[in-house]
Amino acid sequence: MTGKSMTGASAVLRRTAAAGLIMALAWGLTSCADDGAGAEEPTAGASADPSATSASASPASTPTPTPTPSAAYSPASAAGPAQNVPLPVMPDIAREKSKEGLEAFARYFYEVVNYAYETGDLAPLDAISGPDCVACNFARNQIGVGYEGDDWIVGGQLDIKAVVSEFVETPEGLYQALADLKQEDIKFHSPNGLLQTNPGTPTSFAQLFEGRYADGRWSAEDVVSLGR
Repeated sequence: MTGKSMTGASAVLRRTAAAGLIMALAWGLTSCADDGAGAEEPTAGASADPSATSASASPASTPTPTPTPSAAYSPASAAGPAQNVPLPVMPDIAREKSKEGLEAFARYFYEVVNYAYETGDLAPLDAISGPDCVACNFARNQIGVGYEGDDWIVGGQLDIKAVVSEFVETPEGLYQALADLKQEDIKFHSPNGLLQTNPGTPTSFAQLFEGRYADGRWSAEDVVSLGR
């Protein structure tokens, strides 16, 4: 997923545009805090109907329908590919044309990439990315090879450390965000055993995410690794 680093004149322009984002990312990593004690669940109160608590009342017992259990998720291993991988759900905020919307969409994008590595299913990634997206095409090719025939991939999951954006439109009509990521080793398996291991990233790396907002939704126009 690391793809190619940027070279030439376009690299200079993009690095210049990303300079403020890099500072914002560094600030975000040092100032994040967990704000989230969840709200207490309300306790069940007494029935408002007096007849429901009457000692003489003896309502017939109604069987409670048993929900049909969904198939259990099973991660990929040397024994076989992942099973019943849940498709990531795009949060509502990721549909907004805003700073928060772009950052949420970028996180969702990386979750879809993780889904593709686990399943070999590239359709969700294709639906939210452009044809010229460098890192997207790198992942497409790698995943396509990894799932040829009966082969499968173990690992490759991206750990999304942070995503920040200053939400400034570029001359090309794009909005940039900077993602701080780590990636697990990518192990290519066949029914006959391990074929190859591509090492992950022991330290985090940055990717410049460029999104376009059109027809009421975001798409990943281009994603490139910085300094790799």
